[in-house]
Amino acid sequence: MGRVRACERVDGVEEMLSDAGKISEVTDSDVVRDSLRLLEWPKICSYVARFCSTSAGREFMQRAEGIPVPENRMESERLLRETRDIVQLDRRHGVVLDFGGAGDIRRDVQYCAKGGLLAEKDILRVASTITAVKRLRRQILDHLTEEKWNGEEADEQWVGDDSHDRSELPHVLSNIIVHPEIEALIYDTIDDFGVVRDSASEELRGIRDRLRMASSEIQMILQDIVARKGNALQERIITQRYDRFVLPVKAGMKSNVPGTVHDTSASGSTLFIEPREVQEKNTLVRRLTKMEKEEIERILASLCQRIGAVSGDLVQVSNCIFRLDLANARGRHGILLNAVEPKFTDESSISQLAVDSLPNALSLVSARHPLLAWQEIDEQQKGIRVTASQSRSLPSQKIVTKVIPTTYSVRRGVTCAVITGPNTGGKTVSLKTLGVASLMARAGLFILANSPAQLPYFDRILADIGDEQSIEQSLSTFSGHVERVKRILSALTPQTLVLLDEVGSGTDPSEGAALGVALLRHLSRKANFTFATTHHGELKTLKYVDEEGRFENASMEFDDERMVPTYRLIWGIPGRSNALSIAKRLGLPNEIIEDAKKSLSGSSSEDVNAVITALEQQRLEAEKYLEDVRLQKAEAERLKDKAAKKLQKLLEDEEQMRRNKEEAIKVEVSQAKQQIAGVVRKMQAEGSSKAAANARSEIQQLSSQFSPLVTEKADANEFDPRPGDVVRINRLGSEPVEILSLSNNRADVVVALGPMKVRVKRHEITSLEGKKPSKPHVDGMKLRMDTEIRSPKPIVVRQIFNTCDVRGETVDLALEKVDTMLSNTGIRFGAIWIVHGYGTTGALRRGVREHLKGHPLVESFEDAHQRDGGTGATVVYLKQGI
Repeated sequence: MGRVRACERVDGVEEMLSDAGKISEVTDSDVVRDSLRLLEWPKICSYVARFCSTSAGREFMQRAEGIPVPENRMESERLLRETRDIVQLDRRHGVVLDFGGAGDIRRDVQYCAKGGLLAEKDILRVASTITAVKRLRRQILDHLTEEKWNGEEADEQWVGDDSHDRSELPHVLSNIIVHPEIEALIYDTIDDFGVVRDSASEELRGIRDRLRMASSEIQMILQDIVARKGNALQERIITQRYDRFVLPVKAGMKSNVPGTVHDTSASGSTLFIEPREVQEKNTLVRRLTKMEKEEIERILASLCQRIGAVSGDLVQVSNCIFRLDLANARGRHGILLNAVEPKFTDESSISQLAVDSLPNALSLVSARHPLLAWQEIDEQQKGIRVTASQSRSLPSQKIVTKVIPTTYSVRRGVTCAVITGPNTGGKTVSLKTLGVASLMARAGLFILANSPAQLPYFDRILADIGDEQSIEQSLSTFSGHVERVKRILSALTPQTLVLLDEVGSGTDPSEGAALGVALLRHLSRKANFTFATTHHGELKTLKYVDEEGRFENASMEFDDERMVPTYRLIWGIPGRSNALSIAKRLGLPNEIIEDAKKSLSGSSSEDVNAVITALEQQRLEAEKYLEDVRLQKAEAERLKDKAAKKLQKLLEDEEQMRRNKEEAIKVEVSQAKQQIAGVVRKMQAEGSSKAAANARSEIQQLSSQFSPLVTEKADANEFDPRPGDVVRINRLGSEPVEILSLSNNRADVVVALGPMKVRVKRHEITSLEGKKPSKPHVDGMKLRMDTEIRSPKPIVVRQIFNTCDVRGETVDLALEKVDTMLSNTGIRFGAIWIVHGYGTTGALRRGVREHLKGHPLVESFEDAHQRDGGTGATVVYLKQGI
């Protein structure tokens, strides 16, 4: 017979698959339970159980089948909100829920409701549970509300129905009634050791007072007997037999202690005798003890009656603690493993996701299997069992660094992905990781992946993983697979995730491939998503022959140079089996390898492998290019942020300098007013009214000169041009240029335009932010200097000893050097040169000149001659005669 083409319909295959829906021997729940076992769900739950704080929570998590997984999306999202609240309490507020004293009191309170009587310790547990839930409520409600919560980072936010964002735990606590009066009554009745207090009733107090008095009298009488007849006693002690006080008397000296024998030692050498002197009082003690017991039972019965009356509310309290404990365990588990909150995608919400995630209906980046992570944790802790109390001290950022992650990226419309690649390459782990991540999301657990993590809501996860042969049922590997596949097909829903390992294996390759093609076609129409591994090359072609685009290829990467798998899942490219490479690595003789290569020479599979190899090389080149682009983008963003921060710092410095200048002017004006006002008062006292009037006129004139500088506020859309500022020239439409200097009247601006200096009008420039220059004015220092008679500038020549080079220094350090030069050198030579350079921002030049304006030794300053540095240096002339 000729070889059957895998992509053609095989007679009888589709019919066999359709008959699976008629199977009734195995229930849906059995199939689901088997899939949970194959995915090791109970083992995962056992790790989560380590974080439970109550015995009820631990028992629930450690059930043989694991915790139940909801098949309802709303229930899963509710559980995820609870888990998120726990994570938020820890990460935002540093709050760890305290379950101290909490117990499972449901059976106890229901027993009380039926008229039962609890022991003191059980009643005390009811009170401590009420105390615990009150404390938990304070911890939660002090930090969370039922209002909508926005995550700390943008990728934690989810736009959609408000139910996604609101806190859930406050809602859990809002409907419980804790009955603090029951708590107070119990604590008032029973002490911390579980003993009913004397104050529980007046009757009990009276009985115990009489009981203590009678016991004390008996002790005194017996101690007297011990003192007088100690030689007749086996030991000088007082003990009890049958609730009566007795003395241990030697058998041969019984007559020395008259009384009633209540017991004898095993050897017969000791008789426990109740002396006659205490028999009446012993009887009284027994009667009082019985009365005490009856009164305690009456008190406890009253307490139990009160508890039973509100048993329904207390059951809800216990249920609330149970629910909080499970949520806390899920949250603490996620925090330790650095897990992230998964988001369920659907047609209505995908359109609202971030642009980067739009193409994919399933996107899990760097997903990791929790059992592999826990294996590493256990190795790090050297076998020490990690519990909730220890989890906070573990270095969680280093926990899963050795676990090789898997990325799942499935575009919308794809309903089946086929993974191919070598054995031992990680295909089965990739299957299980996706299945476990989906289970964890449904069960309210955060998943081990990078954020954002999004996947469809799978109401069922059905798996056929592994090679389970059944000797009892006489099933071969192939038959076992077929039986499980039939059960999976019978339990399918439109929202099911199907995981199939080694589709079509265990039988004739051609028939196995044909069966695999037909099965995947069937599942692509019936299930939400199917993830399958195979060695059959024919299944790789489904992506290229399916007109609806429902299939995608993926492969496990193989390092041809090192001849080892990398365990990375590559999407869009089918894989090679690399059987010959692996056989060579494992030591198979070379002559056998070479002979196999000759047999493959010229075959279609060799051609396919060549095409796949070329595709893989193109992928590697594309990945390298994308990585280079990513790095360049990151560097550009870094430089952009750095420039923005630098600009912001410059603007802040400029604003601070302006405020300092205004403040200095205010101080000078105030001082001038005080001085002149003093002169006026002196003149008025001397009676010179004309001089006083002249002085007053001068004061008003001085005030009017300074007032605009002090009180006028700069328009928000204007700026004051200064040397060193970077601006644009409107009429030239130029690139940004630096202001070198301003004219004396500040109406013209000199800028550096390439190698040239250009003078432009002040109104022709704008700042980089688009602000126009303010109206020109002469600053206070310039006004003061212009009104004074200046002495001629000294004739000096620039030398090494009168030059201060501050290039490369910070402003503060530069000013220190300038002050030193001014004090030590400048006075002797009349002038100094300060070399500050141009700088990229002009901050150093601007800072030096601002400092010089108010310096008491400085007469004036100006740009150096071009041969001495031009605008990159400043000549400072000092006041003479100081």
